[in-house]
Amino acid sequence: MSRLEKLDLSGKLINNMKGLDGLKQLKVLHLDDSSIDNSFLYNVGVTSSLRVLSLRNSGLNGSLPEQGWCELVNLQALDLSDNDLKGMIPSCLGNLTSIQLLDLSRNQLSGNLALSPLSHLITLEYLFIIHNRFDIPIPFVSFFNHSKLKSLVGHVLEQISPSLANLTRLQYLALDNNQFEGNLPNSLSTLPLSVLDVSNNHISGKLPRWMGNMSSLRGIIMFSNHFEGPIPVEFCKLHDLNFLDLSDNNLSGFVPSCFNLSFLSHVHLNQNNFSGPMTHAKFRVKYAS
Repeated sequence: MSRLEKLDLSGKLINNMKGLDGLKQLKVLHLDDSSIDNSFLYNVGVTSSLRVLSLRNSGLNGSLPEQGWCELVNLQALDLSDNDLKGMIPSCLGNLTSIQLLDLSRNQLSGNLALSPLSHLITLEYLFIIHNRFDIPIPFVSFFNHSKLKSLVGHVLEQISPSLANLTRLQYLALDNNQFEGNLPNSLSTLPLSVLDVSNNHISGKLPRWMGNMSSLRGIIMFSNHFEGPIPVEFCKLHDLNFLDLSDNNLSGFVPSCFNLSFLSHVHLNQNNFSGPMTHAKFRVKYAS
């Protein structure tokens, strides 16, 4: 057991995790969908070799301690999602200077993220913070030191900031279910996004033509907003696009004929006011009456 590098006890009922100090070479530990005691977070620090720790839906509750888990300085991925964790993110999280993926989603964590140690974790590439109780709005300035960030999934953020252009490696941006208003800032056009999700907000105006220059886009998800006017023909330049959802807006006019191309596998345009012939079976369109 002393040479064990990966241990997966997901879905198991675990009374205790004694003997962790004997797993000197353990790099990956999965305890998802299990039931562990909060004392585990105090004791796991002895496993200093850990690179991946996944505790999704493992029955954790209460506040995160200021010791133990924070001593895992070699940790690269930490999943604490789907628990019942409360209170502020402890300052010792800043010790995890090698962390690349952090999932805190679906807990009851609170506090001001701009003052949390998250802003100092500049190695982060994937950050998930949805469904918590952080002070709102969450300022984007909290993430501007994260030049390596590739994926940001968050709710109740402030208005979409032009300063997002600082996140030059961002590939996946999910800002759905916020209260955003106004237009999309054209600074987004500089990001190498593969997926942009701003669905279920209050964004208005015309669909921006500059999105046609975002050649890496594979998914555009903008349903349930207040966009109006036609779909820009510039969208035809998005040759890698395979998922488009513009449903439940105020869009009108003709759908560009280029959308008959076979590389579009999912197109959702219902609950708009489009007109004209539709020849592509993959479209789901509600015509103007």
